[in-house]
Amino acid sequence: MSAEPNFRIPYPGPRPFESNEQNLFFGRDREILELASLVTAHRVVLIYAQSGAGKTSLLNAGLIPALRAEGFEVLPVARMRGLVREGSDVRETMNIYVVNTLMSWLEDRPESILLGSLSISAFLRERAHPTDRQGLPLPRVIIFDQFEELFAFYPERWREREGFFHQVAGALEADPLLRVLFVMREDCLASLDPYARAMPDQLRNRFRLELLRAEPATLAVERPVISVGRSFASGVAHELVQELLKIKVESARGEIIEATGEFVEPVQLQVICQNLWIDLPPDTKIITIDHLKAFGNVGEALKGFYERAVKTTAKETRVGERDLRNWFERHLVTPADTRGTVFRGKERTEGIPNAAVDVLENQHLIRAELRAGARWYELTHDRFIHSIQISNEEWRFARSRRLARIGLVAGLVLFFIVMALVIYALDVSAKSTRLAQDAVEWSAAYQTSVAQNPTPKPQPSPENRLTFSPPLPGTPTLNLLATAQAIGTIAARELPPPTPRSGEERVIGNAPMMFVPAGEFTMGSNDGWDNEKPPHTPYLDAYWIEKFLVTNVQYRKCVDSGKCSIPWLSRSNTRNSYYGNTQFDDYPVIWVSWNDARSFCEWAGKRLPTEAEWEKAARGSDGRIYPWGDAFDPSKLNFIENGPGDTTAVGSFSTGVSPYGVMDMAGNVFEWVADRYSIDYYPVSPKSNPTGPSSGDSRVLRGGSWQASKLLTRSAYRAWGTPELKLSTVGFRCATR
Repeated sequence: MSAEPNFRIPYPGPRPFESNEQNLFFGRDREILELASLVTAHRVVLIYAQSGAGKTSLLNAGLIPALRAEGFEVLPVARMRGLVREGSDVRETMNIYVVNTLMSWLEDRPESILLGSLSISAFLRERAHPTDRQGLPLPRVIIFDQFEELFAFYPERWREREGFFHQVAGALEADPLLRVLFVMREDCLASLDPYARAMPDQLRNRFRLELLRAEPATLAVERPVISVGRSFASGVAHELVQELLKIKVESARGEIIEATGEFVEPVQLQVICQNLWIDLPPDTKIITIDHLKAFGNVGEALKGFYERAVKTTAKETRVGERDLRNWFERHLVTPADTRGTVFRGKERTEGIPNAAVDVLENQHLIRAELRAGARWYELTHDRFIHSIQISNEEWRFARSRRLARIGLVAGLVLFFIVMALVIYALDVSAKSTRLAQDAVEWSAAYQTSVAQNPTPKPQPSPENRLTFSPPLPGTPTLNLLATAQAIGTIAARELPPPTPRSGEERVIGNAPMMFVPAGEFTMGSNDGWDNEKPPHTPYLDAYWIEKFLVTNVQYRKCVDSGKCSIPWLSRSNTRNSYYGNTQFDDYPVIWVSWNDARSFCEWAGKRLPTEAEWEKAARGSDGRIYPWGDAFDPSKLNFIENGPGDTTAVGSFSTGVSPYGVMDMAGNVFEWVADRYSIDYYPVSPKSNPTGPSSGDSRVLRGGSWQASKLLTRSAYRAWGTPELKLSTVGFRCATR
């Protein structure tokens, strides 16, 4: 085994570069030079970048060595969390963020030293500056990496954040040779604003670290191998980078096409290169285009990275691999094969525990962005989409094969059990027959003996007497081979999926749908208009209803197929400015009539929900007033007093979700349902699966809209319109059994 394992594989893969790998770190010369100059010239510098840009690698293998070469003393990189043991006296008596900072700098000194160092200034004062050859003290740099941890961890101790910044400012005031470098993700930048005033320069000196462009990415591919005696043939590294630059975009005609993007993600580049290196034959000296084709397949490498990330997450969090794979395919990949986004909930993100989401993010398979004060996740790159789809398909096929093999084994086991039982039965039957024959012979001999000798012989006592029951005549014989084959065939089949759980999500017809179980629910209300009365409890069979309103991008597919009409604003053919505009792809389609909605659902192999199905999906079985409960909460819906004065993207108000996981059932847009409208239908509505009156010109609308008041967003509210009506406040969703 080599004494230098880090240099056998010159690419670190998904982990950051380490300090002893600076001779393998390429493509960031400009950034290192600019940052070293900034730190020299300014006392506080803020570096920010998106997840996966390589911030920690830049520090470890680039900037820190450069600063030391310029004569700076660089203290160990500080972190905001994870260094204080549970139950530690220090943890409870000091600012938690200061404690973690000081723990980062302790090195071999005991933790107890912190009890006497109540501030960053005091701790640094005890650490003498090293000196240069002339005996002058060297400038000192303290670095806070992954500084977003200040806002993500210890939320119960938020009051201590401002104190931390005051302590850093105090250390700067006490030591004119001190420099401070903060490094964090750009989606958390806004969290710094309230604290900037505490710093001497209010954090004005900032540097944004971009992803790698084509030329530096090529250097990052081809230069590391030189130190280990290999090289790339001319143009091979460039070809690999061109593959990594490919992204999927939607053309003006609505087609998904491949294009060359501007940047390469460093994490993905390292994963691809590490995979290529591992698969190369050991005697390879020059890496050719043939090697790239054989071992450097980008799709295969990304597929392997995805599979390892899923397995690691499943192992660390005990979330099922099937659930994780379905989560990626249903929520992070759209029906148009582009990247989707998911909103982080309080404890779960689209059904997956946040602990699993954090593990996936730490592996750089997904990344987070802060939008409108909320945290949203997406895949780190478009190139993962196809790899995820292929991997999931292969995994499901392999799983079905495993289940089939298990079924075959089970069939064989059952076959041998049946064989053993049959043989046992036949053996018992044969023994019984022999015993019966013996009894007949004994009886005949006895009768002969009695005839010859009138003195009767003693007969067996009742408790010792056997009763025999030979096989009944005409009993059919078993075809054992046919029986065993049938058992094996049945057992080898994959079992059908279990009955869905209430609120379970499945993708049906390229759209996520939520399961609503069979049962009764409260429909109508005494607190609204006359058409909502009387409240009653119809029974509904189980059904599925779409989680989201039908969007512009979904509706466009039906239009392209020739089965749906373009959603015009009016009969004068004035165009709908939302439809066909990619900025509004995820917004609900509007300006669609009841006829348009029905045509779309039929094209999708579904139907419009009945009025009763819509109301049960919104209210649940407990008779709640709104999808989220009985108390009105303006933060949970887009309506006249709380919205932007227009529609919003579907799922934007995720806290207003219904009991079955259905989104936007209050506000945003009214929804067409299947039923005809009648003001006096409820008193005569059937008790089981009502479908509305059999006659009438108008159709029912449900759910309220962005223009609606509080009363109109109640789940029991009923509106209506003609089947030809088209408005900017009306959309729809589909259902199926």
